[in-house]
Amino acid sequence: MAIDPKCVGAESSVHTLRYDWKTLVLYALGVGATRSELDLVYEAHGPKVLPTFGVVPAYSVLMDLLGVSGGSFDRLVHGAQSVTMHGELPASGELSTQGVITGVYDLKRMTQLVFKTSTSLEGRLVFESEWSMLVLGEGGFDGPRPPKSPIPK
Repeated sequence: MAIDPKCVGAESSVHTLRYDWKTLVLYALGVGATRSELDLVYEAHGPKVLPTFGVVPAYSVLMDLLGVSGGSFDRLVHGAQSVTMHGELPASGELSTQGVITGVYDLKRMTQLVFKTSTSLEGRLVFESEWSMLVLGEGGFDGPRPPKSPIPK
């Protein structure tokens, strides 16, 4: 399936993720939290939510957007990602996430897809993320090059 360069602006449906303190603790343990970090792994201390948890509710949205773009997982490479946390999460709730394709760029031998997602809890924005994915072997469609990004110091 070929990448559709005209898919920029396509939005996903709204996906929901119901979570509880066990979900938050399991995530923290999965990314390396230890028992000495009680705020992250013990329900009586919160638990505190790692900002990177914001990627979890976005995964199903990315599946939708990848399908809309015409990309497939067999040639997909993670390029870059940013996550912004706008507020604390309670120990349980239901997150709603929606995404949009903001860029399809021709890199000649591959295509760069850029997705943005936003996640809210009870109407309040809690996470935003931007994902850059590379689809190998799908370039050369004479599309635009990606914009220049600042070089980190």
